[in-house]
Amino acid sequence: MYQRLLRTAFYTSLATYLVLLAIEYVSPGFVSYVFSVHLVLLLAVFFGILYASTRPQLVNHRWYYLLAVVVGSVLAVVVWREGTMFGDFRLFLSLSCSILPIWTVYSVK
Repeated sequence: MYQRLLRTAFYTSLATYLVLLAIEYVSPGFVSYVFSVHLVLLLAVFFGILYASTRPQLVNHRWYYLLAVVVGSVLAVVVWREGTMFGDFRLFLSLSCSILPIWTVYSVK
């Protein structure tokens, strides 16, 4: 029962964050005038850590590396497209964003 509640809270807060972030991206200021979207991400991280701590077998799957590569690629593309203000530093940031999810999965394992 406790794991189901944590799983539901994690997936709900993560989906809410992604929807609010997409709305903010399409219409800048629509959500951020009321509150910070990243507060919902903080909840998602909190519930995700609690949920993962109740299920240690989740960390041993090799599919997480594939997911980390996909997420890293998406992050690198987003940072590259939206990071024109960083100039030449944009390449370093894109590479860092592509490596960060893989490093995170490796360090958690």
